[in-house]
Formats: sequence, C-alpha cells, structure tokens
Amino acid sequence: MVAISISSNARQRAVSARHAVLEELIALARQQAEAQLLGLVQRLTQCLLDGSAVQPEAVQARLRAGNQLRQRQYAFLPMASGALERALRREMAALAPAPAPASAARAAAELSLSLVPFEEMDQQLAMAGLAKPFEVRHAAALQSLNGGLARMF
Repeated sequence: MVAISISSNARQRAVSARHAVLEELIALARQQAEAQLLGLVQRLTQCLLDGSAVQPEAVQARLRAGNQLRQRQYAFLPMASGALERALRREMAALAPAPAPASAARAAAELSLSLVPFEEMDQQLAMAGLAKPFEVRHAAALQSLNGGLARMF
C-alpha cells in the first residue's frame, strides 16, 4: 500500500492555526481510510469473482471486473485514497467562511428580497417536516456535535 504523508507539507503551507488543524484532520482521515482500503478491495474482488448469485449473462462481466481489480489493486488504492482526499478538501472548502463583500451596496443587493418559486418553498417545507422527528429524537447528540464543531472551528 502506498502511504502518502501530507501533514508535513500541510503544516508548512498552513496559513492559520485553523487551516493547520483541518490539514491534519484530512491527513488523519486519509490514513485511516488507507488502512481499510486493501481489505475492502480484497472483499470486493471476492464478491465479484463469486458468480453463484447472479444471472448467467452477468457472470462474465463480473469475472472480468474481479480479475481486473485483483491484478490492478495497487493502482486502485492510491487513486481511491486520492479521491477521498479531494472530496474531503472540497467539503472543508465548503465550510470555509465566505469573504466579506466589497461594498455596502453589494451586501444590500445580496440581502434584498426576491420571489421564491412555489416548488422550492414546498420542497423546503417537506424537508423540514421530514427532519423534525429526527431532530427531536437526536437533539442531545446534535447539540453536542454542534458544540464540538464550534469549538474546533
């Protein structure tokens, strides 16, 4: 397995303490995932090569896919962990605070009222209705999670 250490480069490039913590979290998540990827690939290969639970026309495709994965698993592992890291970076970038608006007029324009389509309002109300029982049932866990995230950021 290819283990790529990002934390040393990340600490050098970090622009703030918060950014350094996020870089370390990304590196830690990648290391944890890499430790499990080889086992995942082996189990997936076994499932693909087991053609007993499939229709006869799909057996050949599954066997080819299983053989390809078994032969090229060491090329797959860095690609999978790299994709995981890119996804984590994308999600962390979405959590970054938005830059301040350049002028007060631009801020006022962003805050101005606009009409919302009925479908969007209906979708938001339906989602709120679906989320309410979950929120009530797990309120304590969600509050502790929010507190932990607030402390981290």
